[in-house]
Amino acid sequence: MNIKSNIMNKLSGKELANAFGDAVNNYNFNQEEFVKEFAKQHRTLQQTMMRTMLACVEKAAEPDYGRDGRNQGSHDTAKLMVKGWKVEMGKNLVASGDSYWTEDRVKGYINNPEVKPSNLAHV
Repeated sequence: MNIKSNIMNKLSGKELANAFGDAVNNYNFNQEEFVKEFAKQHRTLQQTMMRTMLACVEKAAEPDYGRDGRNQGSHDTAKLMVKGWKVEMGKNLVASGDSYWTEDRVKGYINNPEVKPSNLAHV
């Protein structure tokens, strides 16, 4: 394990969020490189990282998410993403052919606040 890995393993959520903010607040930040490196991570880590990133999307979609003109687009996009996920989840449940998933059950399920994109399986 190199020193950088050792330091990163000890970051709290707050410290990691600040380090990420510092990284993207740099004209030289390479988003494509970040995405390519993300895709090379261990599959279980990818799942956990996606769960965290989706939780950020959910937070940005909340009505009380602090915003102004600088991040309004993030809020609007996040709302559409969460709404679209719920619509598609409902369609998938109906298409499963399971007679349990009536229209009313699907509506109740997807409108449950605990049902959200970040609830990916822990593997």
